[in-house]
Amino acid sequence: MSMSPRFSLNRLLPLTAVWVVAVIGCGSSEVDPAASANLKALTGLYTDYAYTHNNSGPPDVEAMKKHARSMDPRSLGGVGVELSRLDEYFTSTRDKQPIQILRRARH
Repeated sequence: MSMSPRFSLNRLLPLTAVWVVAVIGCGSSEVDPAASANLKALTGLYTDYAYTHNNSGPPDVEAMKKHARSMDPRSLGGVGVELSRLDEYFTSTRDKQPIQILRRARH
């Protein structure tokens, strides 16, 4: 499977690492299925956003939501997103705090 030159592994690997760390967490060895599904959906949305914006991530949550609303329903389903639950994906299932997107975070 080859990747488009517009979408490099340099972008995908940090996203995958963040997703794995967020799902596994620091304390419990159990993975919350709802948290895992939400983070998988966010990873899919972020990846699609970056792919359609020259490998550049969204500047904030609202830009990512706007992008999700503009996506074809079939594409949304492909990344595991239900538009009716869009706001839920951006809220932590554990502490109910908003999930934020950090631009240019160093890894």
